[in-house]
Amino acid sequence: MPIPLDFAHIRYLAIDLDGTLLRTDKSISPRARNAIQQAEARGLQPIIATARPPRTAESFLKDFLTDAPRIYYSGARIHVNGNLIRNRTIPIQTALSIIETFEDATPDARISLEIDDRLYANYRHHLANPEDVLDLRRILDREPINIMLNLTTPDLPKGILDLLPNDVRCVVSDAGTLAQIMNTDVSKSAAVERIVAERGGAMSQVLAFGDDTNDIDLIKNAGIGVALSNAVDLVKDVADHITVSNDEDGVAVVIETLLETGLPLSRTCLSPAPP
Repeated sequence: MPIPLDFAHIRYLAIDLDGTLLRTDKSISPRARNAIQQAEARGLQPIIATARPPRTAESFLKDFLTDAPRIYYSGARIHVNGNLIRNRTIPIQTALSIIETFEDATPDARISLEIDDRLYANYRHHLANPEDVLDLRRILDREPINIMLNLTTPDLPKGILDLLPNDVRCVVSDAGTLAQIMNTDVSKSAAVERIVAERGGAMSQVLAFGDDTNDIDLIKNAGIGVALSNAVDLVKDVADHITVSNDEDGVAVVIETLLETGLPLSRTCLSPAPP
């Protein structure tokens, strides 16, 4: 039986990028653009909610949804109308302690962090400028917004993440290859809730889309949570609906169904994408 869907209460669309709105080739399809723009014209407010930093997120969005609120770093940074309204960082001493914990566990620990929309790493990271590959302690006179540990590091001890302090939150994503560490009160759900509340809305009015572990809280807390068919099982388990994959325009399929028919969606909405 279809799960009843009261679309009349939906006012916001919270949309993840990688694995959700973006196809595997990192493009946004014309179909997805059109569906979101139609929803916006009907009075719905899109919100971009990504783990990416501003510089890389905007390289994919470009001129699309320029007026939409932006959530970066899984909720640590929020931009509304181009203005920074939240930038939740990790205290310097906490960051130093985390780096020392990882490096004590293995001298080959592959660690990176973000400060002021710039990536620094202690290894040859493919996204870091060569001059930003260094001893991370040297640049920790400023608070990082996150710290990342590459979990494919050889000889990485099991349980290393259990050694993290209590004032940070850790999410393992990217098929279990990346640990993202952020301030304990950072999440996509909390960021969306703040944006919505400042507009007089509630999470019950949010339709959210996602695919990876850092989307779980948002999918659970939204009025309607939608997982892509390519999502990890943990996301599918908490979703109200499962649509087709990101490469089949799963976001567009749901939005089109809601706008064009207003009909209830079954838990699995697998209508094929047009050729």
